[in-house]
Amino acid sequence: MDKRMSRALLTTIASASLLTAAACGGGGSSDKGNVDLPELKGEKIEVAAVWTGAEQKVFGEVIKGFEDKTGAKVAFTSTGDDIATVLNTKLKGGAAPDIAILPQPGLLNQYAKNGDIQPLSSDAVKAVDDNYATIWKELGSYENKPYGVWLDAANKSTVWYNAPLFEQAGVTEPKKWDEFLKTSKTLSDSGVKTPISLAGADGWTLTDWFENLYVRVAGADKYDQLSTHEIKWTDPSVVETLKTMQELFADKALVG
Repeated sequence: MDKRMSRALLTTIASASLLTAAACGGGGSSDKGNVDLPELKGEKIEVAAVWTGAEQKVFGEVIKGFEDKTGAKVAFTSTGDDIATVLNTKLKGGAAPDIAILPQPGLLNQYAKNGDIQPLSSDAVKAVDDNYATIWKELGSYENKPYGVWLDAANKSTVWYNAPLFEQAGVTEPKKWDEFLKTSKTLSDSGVKTPISLAGADGWTLTDWFENLYVRVAGADKYDQLSTHEIKWTDPSVVETLKTMQELFADKALVG
């Protein structure tokens, strides 16, 4: 997976002592299903993440299992889509969570730069070295110091299509953006109502569209610069990408 295109969740650790419990596991067993967790009876841990609804419910089951095995009590804070705003408010109020699960890797760099999170402990770094490829350690680091552990990655750049409808309309899979728009219009003209279906109720799906288009419009170097706040969101490359998105999203005949 191209590191510039990957979308993943980073776990940032605000308290290095909690890392072994939260992210690492114990020593060297070949059975990946069993990990040695420390005794944490009486400890209270707060975890913040974007999850709501069904995702929060599933994570609640993970929390319960962790509590049963360690004796710790875990409080979960759902931040919704705007996790940065919630965490920044908590930081200013001196009530930061122990662990934050971030959907934007750039936030890890921001918090590390500001001194809001601590580098991983030596035990945690060893666990990362033992279980991850080097690139994942690099992506969880700031100025060569590891601050985060990747827990999930997803390819969200796939477009699924209805092959029989393509055949009926006499079109093939598009390879470029202009071809994508042309194919969508052909499908629409053939009688397919709103040929593109988007799960746009949540904001993150639109950010994925933006990221995929941005790396095509501006290139990988600009993508990295934007993600690390080296260029502003008013940069001409951002404006051009939003105008490109508008070509699709402004056409009500294409998107539903």
